[in-house]
This record gives sequence, structure tokens and C-alpha cells, in this order.
Amino acid sequence: MRGASGRLHHLAFWVDTREECLRAADIFLDAGVHIEAAPSKHAVAAGFFLYGFEPGGNRIEVTTGGYLVYDPAREPLIWTEAERARGQAWGVKTVESFHFYGTPPTVEDRAYALAAGVSVVVPPPP
Repeated sequence: MRGASGRLHHLAFWVDTREECLRAADIFLDAGVHIEAAPSKHAVAAGFFLYGFEPGGNRIEVTTGGYLVYDPAREPLIWTEAERARGQAWGVKTVESFHFYGTPPTVEDRAYALAAGVSVVVPPPP
């Protein structure tokens, strides 16, 4: 993410079923919420997802499936670069903005945010 220091990439909200992710996509459409990545499946994590932007410009994920770990003593699972490179399942390409957009948006990201229908305030340069 450009200018990653002190920026938010996304917040995730867990739902119980894939059907609820699909329902969230319909709700996003009905409410005019920009969908950045339509419902699909993460390849390595195996979780079903939907990404959009809430009105303040923050990326939100509605997700289900994948790994849900309750054991705080469990060793971290570290994926290899080859596993990470798999991206999304079913041949879906990760949208480019996922790799650079965060909030608050940088000056370079402002055009993307505005195109997504998000009114943003860009902080002054340091």
C-alpha cells in the first residue's frame, strides 16, 4: 500500500454463510455502495468474500468460511510467496486497487476514491 504508515487497508465483517455475502452484495447495489471486488473466494485462505467502500472511504470486507481460529496458542500459519501469488480462486484476478488503496487516501489515490463515489479529505503532505 502506498504511504502505508498509519493507513487502514480494510475492516472485515464475518457472516455465517456465502448466501449472506451474496445478500450483502445486493444490499450494496441497492444502496449505491461501490463494490470493489464482487463475491468470490480467496484461493489460499479459502474464505468467501465481498469488498466495498463505506461512505467514509474505508474498504470493508464481508467474509465467511476460511480459517476461524479460537486457540490463542496456535502457531501462525505462514504462506509462501507461491501460495500468496495464487490470489483468488476460480481464475478471478485481484483488483489492482487492492494493492495500493487505503484510508486516508494519498494524493495519488484521491482520483480512485472519487471515482468510487467516496468523498475524501486528503491530508496535507508532511
